[in-house]
Amino acid sequence: MLEHVDLVRSEGEMPAVDLDYQIPFGTAAVRREGNDVTVLTNLSMVEHARQAIEQTGVDAELIDLRFLDRASLDWHNGWRGIKKTKRVLIVEQGAQGTSYGGWLADEVQRRFFDWLDQPVQP
Repeated sequence: MLEHVDLVRSEGEMPAVDLDYQIPFGTAAVRREGNDVTVLTNLSMVEHARQAIEQTGVDAELIDLRFLDRASLDWHNGWRGIKKTKRVLIVEQGAQGTSYGGWLADEVQRRFFDWLDQPVQP
């Protein structure tokens, strides 16, 4: 497991009783419902994307991938937003090109081609 350095001092909810709680592998989290575009992101970029969405007023669905390995991506439950909005924006903290977002954009394009109204924007 990786923990982003920007998340160490962040505040948020935690289980009140079970301190050994674990998020089940392969479960993405919808952090914000929306209808115009689906924003896929992870780690510290979730909060940055949320702030950008609120500042611009775009009705975006924000999905926190939470797991980045290919076997644990939530293609079923967490990705319903792609079929709903028909547009995808990938937000990542990294270089464009051979980045994770590039791979993810290609995978989304192949899996959801029939539902997309435009190419995926990494």
